[in-house]
Amino acid sequence: MFEIGEKYYFEDIGLRNSIVGFNQRADLHKLLENVVYIHLLHQGYTVFVGKSGNREIDFTGDKNGAKIYVQVCLTLYHEET
Repeated sequence: MFEIGEKYYFEDIGLRNSIVGFNQRADLHKLLENVVYIHLLHQGYTVFVGKSGNREIDFTGDKNGAKIYVQVCLTLYHEET
């Protein structure tokens, strides 16, 4: 429903779950990304979804001219990741 070409984040996860349903196993990565997005906003960053070539960077954040790049993951199994 909300996953066609764009990413949407909710300030109220309960609202999100009531619209699209909730499946903890399938939704964990989406929920984690949502929490990081909200945290960056609360820290005062202007947040964008980033790109590096054909690869996606979960978020780029800009605050007072300083830029950060954030990749969200639950675990890292491979060092090269």
